[in-house]
Amino acid sequence: MKRLLVLALCVSAVLLPAATSAPARPLVTRVLFLYGSVPPGTGAEEMIRLDNTGRNGYSQLADLLLDRPGYSLFERVDTDPAVSPLLDGTLNRYEMLVLGSNNRRFSVEEAAVVDRFVSRGGALLALSDSRFGLSPDRSTNALGAGELSTNDLLAQFGMSIEHDNYQVVVADKSRFALPEHPILSGVTAFKGEGVSLVHRLGPPAQIVVRGDGLLLTDGQTVTGPDYAITAVAEVGRGRVAAVFDRNTFFNVGVGSDGTDLGELDNRRYALNLFRWLAAPHPPTDAALYWAASTTQIDNSGARRR
Repeated sequence: MKRLLVLALCVSAVLLPAATSAPARPLVTRVLFLYGSVPPGTGAEEMIRLDNTGRNGYSQLADLLLDRPGYSLFERVDTDPAVSPLLDGTLNRYEMLVLGSNNRRFSVEEAAVVDRFVSRGGALLALSDSRFGLSPDRSTNALGAGELSTNDLLAQFGMSIEHDNYQVVVADKSRFALPEHPILSGVTAFKGEGVSLVHRLGPPAQIVVRGDGLLLTDGQTVTGPDYAITAVAEVGRGRVAAVFDRNTFFNVGVGSDGTDLGELDNRRYALNLFRWLAAPHPPTDAALYWAASTTQIDNSGARRR
């Protein structure tokens, strides 16, 4: 009798009208953008900020992502490890970490936190710019604060970022090392201005778009086959990508420097990049998070969409 009752209940549940079920909503990828202090000679507007609607801002990138279901965007100021260290408990609240205008040094312990985050299914996106900290000696290709900060976390995945070379670079199909990669789907060419090339150090990093034959920041050193415009790595259940410029993702129509989302296939490249990073398995302890797309500013509660 008990078995019949259980069976009847199961059948009733299956036959209930669809209207009684909660509507399905997309699984949200929570993306955390880190930003750091404003270096001497740099204005606050040069830091990557999602609520900056003007020149060199990222509000249009935020809108581009939020206009599609599945993203929730956050920012976090990170200038003092004593105040806001990267901890497992911090990153477990997100599925993607963007190293944008961060410029403090990270510890070995914090690098291990990021490694665990990626290995269990998180995603990491890295980019840099001279505006996040100038090179102390361009003649020796010395790195600035932004690259040193990012490389503290990125090098363990087989890649690092060089200092700004102050050159315009158009990446077209002749540079596509992996033309079938999803990041390049529908992309013919994209552009950067004052680019910080990616140096492939070894596995697990792979070059998706080649950066050979270009200049480093000293204006004389020509890059070899181990340099990239876009490089990726798959680590455990997660994914990592490093790209050559912040300008590619700037706001359109407000006088942004060098290039912006509206030029060539920059917009398509941006969407593909975030989609590929968000595609694998989210972290098991934070995956089942259902919500509408929002933009929130950690530590300040600034902008919500």
